[in-house]
Amino acid sequence: MKSVFVNRFSAAADNAAVVCPVIRTRDKVHFSDHMKRLAGVAKRIHIDIGDGTFMHAKLVPIRGLWWPEETQVDIHVLSADPLRYIDDLFKLEPQMIIVQAESNGNFLDFAEKAHSRGVAVGVAIKPETPVELIESAITSIDHVLILSGHFSDTSGHANTHLLTKVLRLKQLRSGLEIGWEGGITMDNMATLVAGGVNVLNIVGTIQRSVDPRATYERLEAAAKALPSRHKRL
Repeated sequence: MKSVFVNRFSAAADNAAVVCPVIRTRDKVHFSDHMKRLAGVAKRIHIDIGDGTFMHAKLVPIRGLWWPEETQVDIHVLSADPLRYIDDLFKLEPQMIIVQAESNGNFLDFAEKAHSRGVAVGVAIKPETPVELIESAITSIDHVLILSGHFSDTSGHANTHLLTKVLRLKQLRSGLEIGWEGGITMDNMATLVAGGVNVLNIVGTIQRSVDPRATYERLEAAAKALPSRHKRL
């Protein structure tokens, strides 16, 4: 299993900025089409699955998931009861499983099981969810995904006020990897990275473009072009 978290390494370890395409689709046919367009282009891919309890629509089922062998895959479980799917997800050997901070279940038990299998643990938090909700479990978390909008919003405004959450999370655990999803554009990517974001989740834009490789490379270059007035956290 290939993982960026092997030996405690993550995108945060070398202060890197990673562009991560998001696949969010309802059926296996569209999922396969998106994955094929991203294969050999993106090193890391984020996949959303959901049973309708966090989104109005159900997303691609677990049995429809696949990815190229060398791809680093994060799976985000959009469910009020994500732990019911964990054993099936372990069989797929993703590099990371992300659950919602607002969901039910024994998170620490899940984290222990995941780490014992070499799978990293992520937690996603909604815009209105305070960091305090996950503080007590911070030493068991490898990645926190800041959601800047609603799940159905793929092109909305990036609420940069949420970067205060990033600062707080870095204070709690300096090596914590931080992801951001929602409203990312070429114009604000560098600001997000300068604010401490390590992983930029881009929903749909790359795989739906005429030339996914060229689009990915442009976004990756923009993420690395930090404004000189900013200092990276």
